[in-house]
Amino acid sequence: AVAKLNHPNIVHIHQIGECDGLRYMVLEYVDGRNLRDYLARKGPPDLAVTLSVVRQVALALQKAHEEGIVHRDIKPENILINRKVEV
Repeated sequence: AVAKLNHPNIVHIHQIGECDGLRYMVLEYVDGRNLRDYLARKGPPDLAVTLSVVRQVALALQKAHEEGIVHRDIKPENILINRKVEV
């Protein structure tokens, strides 16, 4: 179900599988860093950047919810931000 999601703020899943009893996912590469690293490196962003990031995360979660998917592990390490500050 997650692999079918198509949204600009959701990382595309290329493949899901299992090898030697270990499950794996092959994800789209994001040229950037996770939100925790971004904040550690740059410090707190200004209000406009903060609102933009929160909005993008909310739009991604809304799309997932519309498809019946609940993320269950929202945390800064799971929010990827590229060099243009796009989630």
